[in-house]
Amino acid sequence: MAQSCFLCKSYKLSAPEPFQEFHLTAKVFNAAEGEILGPYEWEGMHELILVEELKRAELNDDLKEVIKERIFEEWAVSFLRDGIRVD
Repeated sequence: MAQSCFLCKSYKLSAPEPFQEFHLTAKVFNAAEGEILGPYEWEGMHELILVEELKRAELNDDLKEVIKERIFEEWAVSFLRDGIRVD
């Protein structure tokens, strides 16, 4: 049920609602290293999160290129799906 988060060595739970996932992610990134969060209950299960280490994302040239490519891909898919709009 937990999946590794590429920005931290701790874990991010996949919550049933997007708001809950955002809320939990915010709690993890605002926690101190070594802090235990929870318990959280979802679907009848109780879970704890141990924040082992936080690593902040760094915007370097490689990451900028990945972002540019993803934005272009999203635009291209939208363009192919929706076509050209003329107002």
